[in-house]
Amino acid sequence: MPNSTTRASYELNEADLNRIYAALASETTQFRITHAGTLFRAAGLVPSGDQRHWAPLMESLDTQFRGFSEDEKLRTVRVLAQRLMREDRPEIRDSVTVLLRDHGFQYVNNTFVPVDFFDQREARYLPPSALSEISTALGRLVDGDLDGALTSACGAVDTTATSVYQTKSLGDPAKEDSFRKKAMNAIAASGKLAELESELVSLGWDEKDAHMLRESYTSALNQAAHVMQMLRPRMGDVHGAKPAIESVVYDVLKLASVLTSLMK
Repeated sequence: MPNSTTRASYELNEADLNRIYAALASETTQFRITHAGTLFRAAGLVPSGDQRHWAPLMESLDTQFRGFSEDEKLRTVRVLAQRLMREDRPEIRDSVTVLLRDHGFQYVNNTFVPVDFFDQREARYLPPSALSEISTALGRLVDGDLDGALTSACGAVDTTATSVYQTKSLGDPAKEDSFRKKAMNAIAASGKLAELESELVSLGWDEKDAHMLRESYTSALNQAAHVMQMLRPRMGDVHGAKPAIESVVYDVLKLASVLTSLMK
């Protein structure tokens, strides 16, 4: 997993920086105009002209930003995002997170990371329904939001399983009595394990051995789903009963990747 903020940042081009700036600037209108001016000053922009009305204020700031070099633009959007995320208003932080994600980015460790940055090598193996959640989970893990990361990882499995229920006409997934059962039903319906057994036989495996491996694999997946089921209400922010453990959350992300890949 990349751990260099420089590497991640250098992947942004000028169009990306302009788009991120416009998105972040739009969030400042949720404050009083004087407070917004303070945020922009901290980011290296100097409000000029009539500062009592939004239109002239934003025009002066946009003009300055467009004249910056790419390095200056990157520094500006970093500080602006940092200041917005530090605001003592959770709804602002959530809004910025969602808005950036809609534009294809996550804000992690003072760096704008493309949503698929972590997952680009794994994307071909995972269903589209899982990609966003697993990417979000890893971003939250890196950012120290452990319970949020675990919730997103479980959400990836839940969302993907629900999609399988719909496409395979398995009934109402909400009526299943457990997370584990829902996940395993989705995996069984995908046919991946049955296909694996057939492929092993075609490679020369004894039918009994191929079937035994399939059964063992199924048992392991069942246990993995059960582990997630147990952790979800205890370490996830949906229920928020207890703090999460970093190493366990990372393991859950890997389990989510395995389970959802078999639902594809």
